[in-house]
Amino acid sequence: MAATTFPLKSTKKAFDLLRQDPQHLYLTVPAADTEPESVLDLNEITELLWDPKTDPAVANNIWAEIVRQTRAGDAGWTVVACGLAGPSLISKTRMLKACFPGADKAEMQSEIVEGFLVALRTIDLDDAGIESLAGALATKAFNKARVPYREAVGDMADLSCDGAVSGPPCVPVGHPDIVLARAVRAGVITAVEAEYIGRTRLEERNLAEVGAELGLATTTLFDRRAAAEARLVEALASEVI
Repeated sequence: MAATTFPLKSTKKAFDLLRQDPQHLYLTVPAADTEPESVLDLNEITELLWDPKTDPAVANNIWAEIVRQTRAGDAGWTVVACGLAGPSLISKTRMLKACFPGADKAEMQSEIVEGFLVALRTIDLDDAGIESLAGALATKAFNKARVPYREAVGDMADLSCDGAVSGPPCVPVGHPDIVLARAVRAGVITAVEAEYIGRTRLEERNLAEVGAELGLATTTLFDRRAAAEARLVEALASEVI
């Protein structure tokens, strides 16, 4: 029986190999408001982007240039982008697995990676509303990856209605991810607020870490999450969602 191939494990191996010769890939990062133009090798880039203390504006500037390199058709920088985003993409896979526990993990990773590659091609680098490019890319990857699983659940629900399929639905109706999705559709919370709650509650990550990824102060993130959760509790109590 052939061994299962996990895409994120494969991209990590390729990324680690590139890091063994970091000067082979270097990036000229344009000047920003507070930073002059700089030339960084791969290990310097990795250290900066994986350090939660790095100025969010600096991290966004580096990520924007990486995205531009991937769009120029450089396969090496596509591997770099996947490698740098690896920890976040693994976290997103765990979240997807929690939402759809019966699905295959390797297949889920494939969906996450595909979603990330699409995000690299489509994210708007000029969108001033994006507080963290890294966070936005991972979120877009997750949102695209869960579409086929949600559609499958919908198909099963439709079949169950006419008696063709018996037994419980693939995903619990009250699963937190589904509740958050319904709350967004109902206008109770925004998609961004659902992301705050999802990362810190469902993924059980600390506020400081998530705030660093999103470019938000911990206290700001706490206040925004608390306000969103208050509306969510009220909506659930009144059966709005």
